[in-house]
Amino acid sequence: MSCELSHMRFSNDIKDSLNVIDDKKYYQGVAYPDSRGLTGIKRNFTHDINQTKRVFFKEDDFKKGWASHVVYDIVHNKVMEELFEELFKKEDEKNNGYSSAARLAIKILQDLNDAKKFDFSKFLPLNEYTFSPQGESIELLNEYNKILYDSYKNSMNLTIDDYKKSLKKFEDKKSDSVDVIMEKIIEFHKSEKNRSKINNLYDISLEVYRKNFLL
Repeated sequence: MSCELSHMRFSNDIKDSLNVIDDKKYYQGVAYPDSRGLTGIKRNFTHDINQTKRVFFKEDDFKKGWASHVVYDIVHNKVMEELFEELFKKEDEKNNGYSSAARLAIKILQDLNDAKKFDFSKFLPLNEYTFSPQGESIELLNEYNKILYDSYKNSMNLTIDDYKKSLKKFEDKKSDSVDVIMEKIIEFHKSEKNRSKINNLYDISLEVYRKNFLL
């Protein structure tokens, strides 16, 4: 997944092309897929490529936001893996396979970069859930919205330490520890070459979407 601020920036940039009528439903749909981190819904139920097809979202603004989230993950991961091919190769060799810490570190640094250009606080999906898209707990969905609000309410002044606090709320013993992720963030941030790539990651992703992945 990409971080939520980056998702919201992308979805805001493509909103007009989707003829969105209800902004609240749309932005709530953008945030919804990653609520699985709290609700326990499996990723293939919230991040299915079929959710990027018009037959899925039609005229439903919530599902348009949901679709924009899924397609950005697809485009962003494609661009990121091309830009950082050599880095990921080294990381994967060092960690005996897929290195989630390296990928998440880059996504967090991009989120921080996006925060300088996009005020997420005014787009936060603060309206409470009154329905359950996949049968999950509405209480947990609203708890996830509360975490988003607490994490991004001061989005224009985010720091790396803010992400550490947010990651702690979702720490999973099966995944890389928060401390490992934070070490990667600091390591990558020190590299001018990596910072330059991260600075270009969003614009390239948006361009790739417009050329190849229009919803």
